Amino acid sequence: MNRRTHSKKEVESALGYAEENGWRVVPGTGCGHAWGRMYCPYNDTDCRCGEFCITSIWCTPRNAVSHARTLRRIVENCAPHRHKVISLRVIAEAKRRARAQQQHGQQEEQQE
Repeated sequence: MNRRTHSKKEVESALGYAEENGWRVVPGTGCGHAWGRMYCPYNDTDCRCGEFCITSIWCTPRNAVSHARTLRRIVENCAPHRHKVISLRVIAEAKRRARAQQQHGQQEEQQE
């Protein structure tokens, strides 16, 4: 992590989650209310009603837990990220079904 840490541990955890999912976290210059910004890695027009995903990170949010939850929700609701997660779930479900069918076939062979 080559950036300075956020003073609120809940927000810092959400920023780590965003970075794990490919988002770029850029601390601000230290002036104003924003601590920094998060940038979406996909640069997709389907994100956030046609606008590219750029989100401000507040320096001293009124409720750090709520702000962290909002930041996580932004990452999770990003259109390309959502499609990727759904695809991974579909693949996992297909593998589970294939394993169950294979086990069921082996049980039938043993009974014969």
